Amino acid sequence: MNDLQFLTGPAVADIDGLPGQEIVEGSASMDLQAYNAAGAELARWPKLTTDWTVANPTIGSFGTLDTDPSARKVVFGLTRSGYVNAYATKAHSCSPSAWPRFHHDNANSGDYERDASLPGKPFALHATATRISFKSPGDDLLCGTADHYQVATSANPIVASSFDGAKKLSGAPSPAAAGATQTYAIPSGARRYLAIRAVDDQGNVGRPAVIDLGLGAR
Repeated sequence: MNDLQFLTGPAVADIDGLPGQEIVEGSASMDLQAYNAAGAELARWPKLTTDWTVANPTIGSFGTLDTDPSARKVVFGLTRSGYVNAYATKAHSCSPSAWPRFHHDNANSGDYERDASLPGKPFALHATATRISFKSPGDDLLCGTADHYQVATSANPIVASSFDGAKKLSGAPSPAAAGATQTYAIPSGARRYLAIRAVDDQGNVGRPAVIDLGLGAR
């Protein structure tokens, strides 16, 4: 590293698209540096930031649909002058990210084993008289495969805060990889509104997708 890192810490994630993950770190100089596990500087790094880096780099997708094969991660760096710099990478948005931001995760847990990324929301819902189809979300937003689904129904519109109070339905399919088309047979006990949400292996629940079956209350 070129200078002191007393205001920042490292982020760890795949950014070159090759096996393994890389370390990204800023300093009190004008560069944002990246190294592989062997300590070698990555090609086309460092990035010149024009000022001190004052926060841990953040690595993730930005403005992409993560099920798209062309989706790539972006490295974000914040400088003392207030600039937020974004740098493209060669790594797919769903490639490994062991420590992609300050304190590890969105819950600021600082715990390597914590998964604070919620499952995604099922999308592209369509209903016929007997079944619904939808695109599957992932374990982490639109990456990976969720652990299981929960299905609920109500005579009234269902939102995240009312899902637990709605009538639960069985028969949900096992989750497929994010972006796959799945179907659910509508049971006879379904009411007008049907909601489905994903749950990951740590118990995090995603936002429910809701469809109006047009059946009226029953």
